[in-house]
Amino acid sequence: MLVVGYHFSRIPLLFNFGWTGVDLFFVLSGYLISGLLFSEYKRSGRINAPRFWIRRGFKIYPSFYVMMAVTAASLYAASGHLHSGILEECLFVQNYGPHIWDHTWSLAVEEHFYLLLPLLLLALVKFSPNRVDPFASLPRIFVFLGFVCLALRFIGRAEGMNWVALHSETHLRIDSLFAGVFLGYIKHFRQGTFALLTRKPLWVPGILFLLPATMMPAYNPFMNVWGPTMLYMGYGCVLLSMVERLPSKGLLARGTSYIGRYSYSIYLWHGLAWPLLFRGRFDLRFLVLGVLVSIPCGIVLSKMIEMPALHFREKLFPSRSVKAVAIHPQLVLSN
Repeated sequence: MLVVGYHFSRIPLLFNFGWTGVDLFFVLSGYLISGLLFSEYKRSGRINAPRFWIRRGFKIYPSFYVMMAVTAASLYAASGHLHSGILEECLFVQNYGPHIWDHTWSLAVEEHFYLLLPLLLLALVKFSPNRVDPFASLPRIFVFLGFVCLALRFIGRAEGMNWVALHSETHLRIDSLFAGVFLGYIKHFRQGTFALLTRKPLWVPGILFLLPATMMPAYNPFMNVWGPTMLYMGYGCVLLSMVERLPSKGLLARGTSYIGRYSYSIYLWHGLAWPLLFRGRFDLRFLVLGVLVSIPCGIVLSKMIEMPALHFREKLFPSRSVKAVAIHPQLVLSN
């Protein structure tokens, strides 16, 4: 919702802060995806990377490639030729070269993360003598990556790198995902520390880390370099402050949960509504129109494409987390 608000308006708070929705997603994704792999290791003593990649593919690829087919057909019908960037989009390298859509760079970062994380965890399992917790070096890896990515952003900014590249290239942004992996590791293998952290009022430093983003847009030079670091620290604190709370049963919580179930398709397809609706204005009416179009369309297309693919996935490669299925079948589908 932050990203949709950012794309469909120039209302100061949404425009300055909305772009950070991707950083929130990266932290959450690192936490949840690593949690799937950690849970598998604790359950079976191994990590089945091919099975993980296949299940991820059923989640991501059907909706994405239908959107790209619609994109390619529309551009060909309008111009008579395929535009540069189609191949890069389809291979998930659009954040390093030509691209069609401005919002799919985050999917490329996510795909690279899906590929690299299981390989890293498999390497740690192979070379660690500790079979109970072979991932003990992950906190050090996260700190190392954090410093490396920050240094590379400094170098890129000093060399005049475009702010879009600074914001979107995987080797400059993967620290945000590994912030979530670090929290996932603490959750699964350092339960005492995790419980202690969740009892601290970490929302206070979280707000302080996030505050600069409410005043500076994504292209601000300071945010180009320091933004991802401050944001993953801020959203990490917010995550720790909320993750152990009992779920709310209020109307707002149910509504946001419903939207969250279809959030991937909403995010994916709102990018098509954005240029179709845009007429050189960013005001409240345009924001309302964009939301009223993109959210229902995303939900409908999710039910037409994404959800059937996930149901088919569960028949071929069912979730091995019996507990998750018993608690709520939608937990399986949302992953």
